[in-house]
Amino acid sequence: MTLRDLQNTLSDLARFANAAGGKKGGADLRLISGILTGDDDLPAEKAVEELSSLIEEFKQEIREAYTERLTLAATSFDQFEPVLAELAANKLMEKDDTDKIAHAYIGARPKYKNRKAALDAIKDRFEERVYQASKMKIVERYRVG
Repeated sequence: MTLRDLQNTLSDLARFANAAGGKKGGADLRLISGILTGDDDLPAEKAVEELSSLIEEFKQEIREAYTERLTLAATSFDQFEPVLAELAANKLMEKDDTDKIAHAYIGARPKYKNRKAALDAIKDRFEERVYQASKMKIVERYRVG
C-alpha cells in the first residue's frame, strides 16, 4: 500500500463516518489524511513510521518543557501547582509520558503503577523539597559564626 492509497482509504472512511453521523470521527480521519504528506508512491508503512517519529519528537519536547517548569518552580507553590494541574489535565501526556516526566523530575524509578501514581510522586518530591528548604532556613538562622 502506498501513501496515496492510505490517504484515499482514510478519505473514504471519513465519508462513511460522516454519512453515519460521526462528524467528529470523519473530521479526525481527514486531519490524519492531511498530515500524511510526502511522495505519493512512498510505502504507507514508511509514512506512518515518519509520522510516529515526528509525534514522539513533539511529545519529547513537551515532556522536557514540563520537567523544566517543574524544576524551575523550586519550592514555590504558586509556580508548582499550576504546572502540576496542567500536566494532570493534559490528556496528550499518557501514562508513559507522565512516567518519564516523573523520572526526570525526581531522578528515581522510571515506571509507576498508573498515571496518578506518577503525578503523586511528583507532588511528594516537591513537598519534600519544600520541607528540606524550610529546615535549611532554620539551620541558617541558628548557624554560629
